Amino acid sequence: MPKTPSNITAACAILLVASLATSPSVSLAAEQSSPSVAALVRQAETQLQQQDIEGAIATLRQAIDLEPDSAVAQTRLGGALLLAQRHDAAIAQFRQAIAIPAVPDSARAPAFIGLAFAYLHTQRPALAKAALVEARRLDPGKAPEIDQAIQRIDRRAAAPPH
Repeated sequence: MPKTPSNITAACAILLVASLATSPSVSLAAEQSSPSVAALVRQAETQLQQQDIEGAIATLRQAIDLEPDSAVAQTRLGGALLLAQRHDAAIAQFRQAIAIPAVPDSARAPAFIGLAFAYLHTQRPALAKAALVEARRLDPGKAPEIDQAIQRIDRRAAAPPH
């Protein structure tokens, strides 16, 4: 599978990390996860910081087994799958996070951003752009960063082929 252009990848990676790390609407406290799920998500975040991606994936799956409607655990698992370069699995995981019925719209934005990143890795820029547009609608506070990523996608699409 061809690699995504690095400028688009970098923009989306920064956006994804910032979105997952700083979005108050997707924090464990805001979600009111059970203490055991919150502890598992924190453990997975530590594992990711230690570059134990497979361990984080397993830990996040445990969290989801305990609480299937945890948007935080579902979205973090999508991110971990992206890091493992399992792009199709990440897409499916982000879609699952988006589909959780009890999640407020603003809490879905990080999953849409992750979905966009996964689409870029699978050479689907139109779908990536659509996911980013939806993320911007759901979380207008991230509009400047999202708009920058959309502009990079548009510039790449308009560039002559190599």
